[in-house]
Amino acid sequence: MNKLTDFVFEHSAGKWQDYVTEVVGFLRSALFTYADFAVILDKVIGHPNSKITGLKFTIKSNDQNSVIFEYEQVPAGQAADNLNTQYLDGHNWFRYEYSIWYKKNIEKDGTDKDEVTRLVRLLIEAFWKTSSRDENTRIWTKLVPGTGQLINSTLSFYKSKCHYITILYCDLDQFHDLNRTHGDAAGDLVLLQMAALFTRFVIDKPAILLHDKGDEFIILLFTMYIEEGLAFAYDFQKTLKSSSFEIPTEQGSKKLESEITVGINIRYTQTNDDLSFTSEIKFAEQAAKDEEGKKRYRTANLHNAAQSTLDIPPLNEFTANASKLNLKVSPAKRIFRNVWLNLITEEVVRILSAGQPLSTISEVLDWIQPGYTENCAAFHEYTDVPDYTKDFSAFDILISVNRGIVMQDVAGRDAHFYEIRNTGTAIALFSNKHEVLSLASTSAIELKIGTFFQNEIVPVAILVRIGHNELNAPERIFGDIITVDDRPSMGGGLPDFWELALAKVVNQINADPNIKFVYIIGERQYGSNTVEWLERIAAGKLDKQGIETITYKIRTTHSAIDNTRTRLKDAVKQYDSIEQIAKAYAVLVTDGKDIVTQQLMPADDRPPVFLQKDVRIKDYALTAEDGFKVKTLAEAYPLMLEVARLSTASNSIRDQARGFLGELIDFKVELSNPTRDLIPFYYRADKEKFETYFEKLFLKEDGLFAVHLNKQLDAVLKHIEESIHKQYSTRRAILIIPNQIKPDDLKPLGLVSVRIIPRVRNTKSVGLVFSYTWRTVEALVGFPYSLYGSVKYGEHIQALLQERMNAKGINITFDKVSYIASSLHIFMDEQGQAIAKSIINDASI
Repeated sequence: MNKLTDFVFEHSAGKWQDYVTEVVGFLRSALFTYADFAVILDKVIGHPNSKITGLKFTIKSNDQNSVIFEYEQVPAGQAADNLNTQYLDGHNWFRYEYSIWYKKNIEKDGTDKDEVTRLVRLLIEAFWKTSSRDENTRIWTKLVPGTGQLINSTLSFYKSKCHYITILYCDLDQFHDLNRTHGDAAGDLVLLQMAALFTRFVIDKPAILLHDKGDEFIILLFTMYIEEGLAFAYDFQKTLKSSSFEIPTEQGSKKLESEITVGINIRYTQTNDDLSFTSEIKFAEQAAKDEEGKKRYRTANLHNAAQSTLDIPPLNEFTANASKLNLKVSPAKRIFRNVWLNLITEEVVRILSAGQPLSTISEVLDWIQPGYTENCAAFHEYTDVPDYTKDFSAFDILISVNRGIVMQDVAGRDAHFYEIRNTGTAIALFSNKHEVLSLASTSAIELKIGTFFQNEIVPVAILVRIGHNELNAPERIFGDIITVDDRPSMGGGLPDFWELALAKVVNQINADPNIKFVYIIGERQYGSNTVEWLERIAAGKLDKQGIETITYKIRTTHSAIDNTRTRLKDAVKQYDSIEQIAKAYAVLVTDGKDIVTQQLMPADDRPPVFLQKDVRIKDYALTAEDGFKVKTLAEAYPLMLEVARLSTASNSIRDQARGFLGELIDFKVELSNPTRDLIPFYYRADKEKFETYFEKLFLKEDGLFAVHLNKQLDAVLKHIEESIHKQYSTRRAILIIPNQIKPDDLKPLGLVSVRIIPRVRNTKSVGLVFSYTWRTVEALVGFPYSLYGSVKYGEHIQALLQERMNAKGINITFDKVSYIASSLHIFMDEQGQAIAKSIINDASI
């Protein structure tokens, strides 16, 4: 069984019969892969109180007399008690041949063998679900009433067991013409052949086969990685290419001249939103057709394989001066951000491992159909946000191929010198001057991969970057990229945090003997302290006081500082552009000379650990008076009143109106399910009043808060849209309500700010967290109304963002609300306290 769906049932000391009954109920709740069903049977047989020691059965198609599924777990040296043949269904579609090995002396404890046999059959029937299969294909179909719910349950179950679900939509070409020309019987026969072929393909894989309608089939694959889904789709396409269907005619059996188109949709599962089977199938179906609606055959029709939004540098930027920049060949399964390049690497490994010629990779390329651009997609390293585009170059392909060669031949890789260069009409990969593979291209590029470097990159410089501008260079070529945050200087006039930057430089210098230079890029004025200290070290102008200052500030040793001073003498350079750095770097990189190979040493033995190091965090944690986390507003309201009522009894203040109030300062409430139960029980009859409050203050053009919020909203939404597009987490999306200042009077409004925090989960899912700060909030009325308004305004922003993202297929969800009342106050009079107490009592058990 594949590890991702390891839903192993815990063995219990209970009766085996009861255990099997529970398993039967579980199997009836969803559809499962054949491999998962086999594991479940293993657990049933291995139960400590099991009544059987072995099971062997075969399920065959009755009309075709072909084996569909086999299972066997047989005890050694023990004969079966029986061999039986039954039909598994009332239609006589499936024959069930089985043998059961019963526990010795099974009947002595009163066990009925027939009951055991019945339970085994129930297990198989619960998995097989004949009632969810149709006559035309004999496989599960969504057309049967009730199967739709089974499919949704299946998606929910596997969603938590894998990271990606690959959906293949399969459609036979000219099926209607087939029925019209040769009759419905011929069409039905072809459907049975298709179902049998597809079943044989998925039976040993973490996949489920479904009949959609007519000649359309759906395959669901559950994997941990995108590339596994692509490899599955490629193997499926190879199976289709080598298979054919036959139909009876008056002249005898005839091969069907038709093709099957396949659309692919790969869906990331680790999100809070539910999977919509209908929507996901629609995306796969759309992928099978071009922009004009015509079907595409024998090609990788992947949903979202559109033009990349990444900044991909042109190949001509990689000149002869940079020809010795080295490619990282790590043991990681994926190093490229582009999923197709990772797939090519994996396919090269498979081809060579099977003893096939490397030229076979051309079949993979024919299936992918790259755009063959003049850009370098391999420039971008792997991240959690993949790039699906097919727009990459022949150069990228050869990099991927070369990596596959080296990965497959780990032992012999140091005996080869690899080189990629253009020959005028082609770009070719050479090994020890012998051509390995060439692809048509006129790209002006030559890049050599030296013997020493073909295992992994050996960086020889550190980059200190002032600011957060994206680098137009492979980040992997630097030993470290140390970012000096320029925002405190730009936005707040603060000095740069030179201590942190210098600590990282010193640490890296002392950890890596191959670092020879520190390069600096960015605006000096926003990292001036960092630059000045580095330049003092490089110029040998660090006096005794300077050494002591650095040693104390960054918590390091004198020997580490001395080593840094020696290594960085005349070795700190500032550049205006990344192009200048690339040229300087290329001069540094050699074919391995003066490079120290670092050996990872095992950690020294340590004494047994037994002493407790108790920091006693609880002694410093905030208390209930500072806030709490709950799911909904309805839960928060009575809990807040209880905290406020008990906490403020001895903390009363006199307000401007000369009344006594209990006050909590900076009281925070976090709602994890904010859009549910928005009206507290106490206000259950006032829903319209709550809605009126929200619309009047937040939405109307002249609304108390809307007047200020609307002036900023469009700019903030554009900024969030950009952050989603560029896949970074912004902290600048904030709406601020200014004070109303009048002569001799200050009248700030109740709402101070709204912060919107997008959290990008993947390329198609973004969750929103909202943080509201309210200046002053009265507990009994102000709290529920202001928190209601906060949640509803969050929904409003979510809807506006979703509208902007619909065209890009990005789903915006509402994840959480953080609500801060700078001053939460409750009236201390007898009547107010009595009302608060009654609300608390209503919510108490």
